[in-house]
Amino acid sequence: MEEVLHSLKTGQTLQSTLHLLNITSRSEFLKSITTDLMNYIEQGYRFGEAIERSQRFDATITSFLKNGDATGNLIKSIELSIRLLKRNIQLKQELKKVALYPIIVMSTLICVLFLMGKFMLPQFIKMFASYNATLPQITLVIMNVTEGVVKNFNLYFLGFLIMIGLIRRIGSMPLTRRNIEQILLKFTFFKEPYTDYRTFEFSYLLEAYLGSGALLEESLKLIQKNTTSYVLKDVLEKNMDNIHQGEKLHETLKRCPIISMRFLEMIKIADRTGDLKNILNTNVEYYDIKYQRRLEKLLIYVEPALTIFMALIVGVIVLAIMLPTLYLTTQVM
Repeated sequence: MEEVLHSLKTGQTLQSTLHLLNITSRSEFLKSITTDLMNYIEQGYRFGEAIERSQRFDATITSFLKNGDATGNLIKSIELSIRLLKRNIQLKQELKKVALYPIIVMSTLICVLFLMGKFMLPQFIKMFASYNATLPQITLVIMNVTEGVVKNFNLYFLGFLIMIGLIRRIGSMPLTRRNIEQILLKFTFFKEPYTDYRTFEFSYLLEAYLGSGALLEESLKLIQKNTTSYVLKDVLEKNMDNIHQGEKLHETLKRCPIISMRFLEMIKIADRTGDLKNILNTNVEYYDIKYQRRLEKLLIYVEPALTIFMALIVGVIVLAIMLPTLYLTTQVM
């Protein structure tokens, strides 16, 4: 995308830019994309329409480019698309950083439990049986659970994969997404970072669509179509007639619980002064920084919580082993 932007700014035509990318790129994937786009453009489609027909790009990026092409602001739309792509990549990296520690902790715990069940606990069972020792209940529970998991590991692993698939399938359903959003909004710990993120997303998309030449009503329709928040989708869909009849933006957004109160006040000022674009630009930067800080704060809570959880699990296992060991020691003495 950056190569296309650079070439267009130097005065090259879109067709020659795509052709140059096609012959110079080492990526077969990029060659395939540029070939498809050139074919569609040769058939008479505009660049935005060719992007849409190729089905290779995110819906939001596609709508940026299609709208910018239609309004004559293609270069501006490409700049906004590049900015959005970079922001999405940065966001994914931040989320991976937050999730990395929990993944390492849980993976380590699972490996330890598996190795204990496979090699260590069977030796303990034989040793206790040879002394006719009465094992504590906690030890029996740990041994039975671990032995069952080890013997039926393939079945449990298959069940785990099926469960993950079902969770992803159910989680992608609109009803589930709506319910999850409603649950997040009920708890302050989750509500604040979630509203910050959704406010950032809304302000960024609105700024981008307005910057690409779309009118306010058209921009809101595009956001309603492309946002991943079903709460925001529902609010915009229900109030689109009111927006068409001239209702102020802040009046519409105050019905949406995922938009922060501070942002609503800023939009109220923008409705009064008509300086919506500058206020949106200021809020995008503000909520971007604020959301990153929320993620860092969340990580501060997650790490010790998982450490305590792992310590409890390991403590229970150690206790289950040490109690009968101490009993055998006293018997021998």
